[in-house]
Amino acid sequence: MGNGRIAESTVHGEWSLKHHYIQLHYGFADKSPDYEALIFIGFVEPEKTYACHWLDAYGAGFDAPGRGKLDNEKHSIEFRWDSKEGALTNKFTFDSQAKTWTSLIRQVEKGEWKTFAEEKWTKK
Repeated sequence: MGNGRIAESTVHGEWSLKHHYIQLHYGFADKSPDYEALIFIGFVEPEKTYACHWLDAYGAGFDAPGRGKLDNEKHSIEFRWDSKEGALTNKFTFDSQAKTWTSLIRQVEKGEWKTFAEEKWTKK
């Protein structure tokens, strides 16, 4: 996480709401997760962008959807949220060789971009 520690958790993904969204559930199989979130990612046809709705255990303080575009060459999509507290990005990248996903969350702190969390997801 942002403080340099390594944490292990589970993330479960599946299609939901008639295949309009991919739903990710952080903390899905953990008995008593330190963190739990539901993430819904869907395609916004008129804008040719993706929207990411992030609902977590901290409540609705940062409740606006993030927006992002798919980068087919890099096998990634980066969502951005802007608020009066600052900006935050979450970049999901697929490594086709290793068959893993990376989630890189960065935020602005005191005017500088800092890594909040970097996660690598593997299939079990």
